Amino acid sequence: ELDRAFALMERALGGVADRIIRSPGRMTVGCRRHRGLCYAPMRFCLMLEGQEGVTWPDWLAAARAAERLGFEAIFTSDHYLSVMRHRDRDRGSSDAWTMLAARAASTGTLRLRTMVSPVTFRHPSLLAKAGVTVDRVSDGRAEIGMGAGWWEEEHRTHGFPFPDTPTRFDMLEEQVEIGGPALSGEDAL
Repeated sequence: ELDRAFALMERALGGVADRIIRSPGRMTVGCRRHRGLCYAPMRFCLMLEGQEGVTWPDWLAAARAAERLGFEAIFTSDHYLSVMRHRDRDRGSSDAWTMLAARAASTGTLRLRTMVSPVTFRHPSLLAKAGVTVDRVSDGRAEIGMGAGWWEEEHRTHGFPFPDTPTRFDMLEEQVEIGGPALSGEDAL
């Protein structure tokens, strides 16, 4: 499985990389920079769209495979509505932070993250509390990706207010102010 992933990456990097070095669970890519050759390790992460009908057995199998193959992280989007609805039928979704907590308890090395949690879905202290909880369950492997939210239809469908863009960015600033200290251990929630 990893060989296949590496082969795909080598093809994608073929025009950019001068040299590719493969070692167990890691790929190092060399590229011309200034006068010499530099090498930087390539990190692999997995992103799954949880709102597209991904079941718990699917999540668990993907997380365990990613961990076995040496991936650094597994990410999930934080949506409640399928972006790829088929004939106006929702594919189903799970709550991103609940699923991250379950994966935290089921894995040992993967970093866990949302890409991204809209500030309009949760009060700042609720998102901070969810992040801290997943971080504790995972022994420090949680990351919070935050954003201002963008999909008005999803908000309307699930009863979330959808303020104008400046207001959402104000909300994002507030969420960063509350969530940052909570995750860094500066403020116990």
